[in-house]
Amino acid sequence: MSGLALVVIAGLMLLSIVGCTRVAAATYVPQSRNFTIATVATLTTEQTQAVPSYAPVVQKMGEDYSFSPNVITVYQGDTVNLDLRNLQPDDAHTFTLTGPYASVSQTIAPNSSEKISFKATSVGEFEFHCTVADHLPYMYGELIVLPASMGVADQGK
Repeated sequence: MSGLALVVIAGLMLLSIVGCTRVAAATYVPQSRNFTIATVATLTTEQTQAVPSYAPVVQKMGEDYSFSPNVITVYQGDTVNLDLRNLQPDDAHTFTLTGPYASVSQTIAPNSSEKISFKATSVGEFEFHCTVADHLPYMYGELIVLPASMGVADQGK
């Protein structure tokens, strides 16, 4: 046998001993993400009793509320589970998403909570807000859906 043939045979034997596998690209496994979002009163008629200087502002601008947290970040493919809590005793609110998630909308009665779930299928930034006219422009937030490929590094954390 020639020297070249011996090198080829030795190389093949080494590969069979060590094993020759192809490294597969890591893929993101979608997760179930749970969030509690509460309605928060930032300026209300009730507060004007404790701080009378708020009264003119409430009379002129009206009461104002917000969502807390007001940013939700998930990866494409994740299931998003929301526990929506309305902490106000006298005002109903809604949680309504925009864009491809426009079908996600829930009314939350005063002093109550509601649960909703949906799958994050579209990548991007999407607003959520309360549809009660007097509660805009304060009561809004953002759903950020990152590409699944970005979730590989976070997998298992």
